[in-house]
Amino acid sequence: MNLHQSDLKLLVLDDLLVSLDMSNRMAVVDILLSDQFAGYQQIILTHDLGLFREFERRLGSRRADWHCIRLRGTARETITAINEKTDLQKAEDYLAGYQLDEAAQSLRKAAEKLAKRYRELLDGTSLPPGEFFSLTQNLRAARTRLVEELPVGFYQKFLKTAPATNRELVIPADDSDLDAVAELDGETRGRLKSQRRMLRKLISKDHADTIRRIRLLDHLLACTGRVLNPAAHAGDPPIYEAEVPNALDLIQLLASETATT
Repeated sequence: MNLHQSDLKLLVLDDLLVSLDMSNRMAVVDILLSDQFAGYQQIILTHDLGLFREFERRLGSRRADWHCIRLRGTARETITAINEKTDLQKAEDYLAGYQLDEAAQSLRKAAEKLAKRYRELLDGTSLPPGEFFSLTQNLRAARTRLVEELPVGFYQKFLKTAPATNRELVIPADDSDLDAVAELDGETRGRLKSQRRMLRKLISKDHADTIRRIRLLDHLLACTGRVLNPAAHAGDPPIYEAEVPNALDLIQLLASETATT
């Protein structure tokens, strides 16, 4: 029986990728994470920590659907299975223990992974393997990509300054005024109504969502100077208690964006 037709959809790999270089390993991982294996229970075992980390990064927004477990101990002693927490989970734990510097370091790691993933999602392609891009570079590149989706003049003159609650008032809420213009023929009236619907959607939804994402990236970029700066925790002014929870909230929002984009 073809396994794709079986009720049992189980795939177990035990260091199958160990003989491949990293680029080829990740090509196989992309296949495993594709729709071709959707619905499979997958168990992937490896002793290579580098592959483990890269696989975990590749999961991106799907990380919550997987259990990443490390085995510690020896055959002669007790072997313990330890759930590998995400950097965001570690940051939450550190924050609960009032370990602000440690929480900031974990948030930096989470932000780096998410910014890279978000940039790749917006560009629709993976960044060149082996080439390093900083957190700031990835955030700015993602921001630039979002700004490109907006008509620049429209953004600068209206969307950037108009309160979100007032944007919908620029265009009439209904088309009764068009119906009252007797000179318009049915085809022209219908075309104008359709154009208005598109404008309403652009102002109230599409462009508004893009602006919200741009502002999120702006806030994250502002955090890179202190909370998300790995060099800002030794001898610098102490991180204030409110800054780390704020950074955590922003990075959680970025995680949500990578899950829905």
